[in-house]
Amino acid sequence: MARRVLPAVVYTDPEVAQVGLTGPELAARGVRHRSFTVGLEHCDRARIEGEIRGFARVHLAGRGDRILGATVVCRQAGEVIAQLGLATQMGLGLSAAATTVYAYPTRNELVSGLADAYNFARVTPGVRRLAKLWFRWGLW
Repeated sequence: MARRVLPAVVYTDPEVAQVGLTGPELAARGVRHRSFTVGLEHCDRARIEGEIRGFARVHLAGRGDRILGATVVCRQAGEVIAQLGLATQMGLGLSAAATTVYAYPTRNELVSGLADAYNFARVTPGVRRLAKLWFRWGLW
């Protein structure tokens, strides 16, 4: 049987939820990884409720997008971490986890925000310059 990935939630204000390994744990084990963080100010539900304290962070394996661990700090972080926990347990990449369509607006859009940050980091500088020109010229 595969090792279970267990989420942990501290019910403070805001809640702190974590699944898998943290950045320092990965570094201590010498695991090559990349981390992406999205602030709660990018979550429409949080902005509507005036609660922009917090963030979501994910740690991905090497050059891929397999989730090694994640931390969420916000109201209802325990609910958000469940999506990342499922992806971690099943060995899914962040891109696959972000394909789920959530009710809008919810804090689960933080998962999509993390995937956006990952995908943006994959864009080469040349493509980034072309995209800026594209939008500047109004060609969309």
